[in-house]
Amino acid sequence: MLAGLEKPTKGEIYIGGIPIHELNEEKVTLFRQKNIGFIFQAYHLLPMLTALENISLPLVFRGEDKKKRNPMAKKVMEAVGLAGYEKRKPNQMSGGQQQRVGIARALVGNPK
Repeated sequence: MLAGLEKPTKGEIYIGGIPIHELNEEKVTLFRQKNIGFIFQAYHLLPMLTALENISLPLVFRGEDKKKRNPMAKKVMEAVGLAGYEKRKPNQMSGGQQQRVGIARALVGNPK
């Protein structure tokens, strides 16, 4: 519910003073892109993309300038201990490394 994926049947949801429960689907999507990072239990990495590309994906959806995406993703990769793994695909990484790619992907957009 906090991510706006479900609407409450009762009550209200406010995040940072914004009434999420009152937003239409388009506005909830924009709010999610700018404010929320997701870490999935099953990682949900795209197998045809490199670690760097998987991490950059939220920035693509957000419309971030292409020149800024890779430096932003590389910075987060370094923060989670994945510097040097930029060109590896998910099947070339351990489960723990894949999990860190998922964490980096959630953090790259600087969620609140």
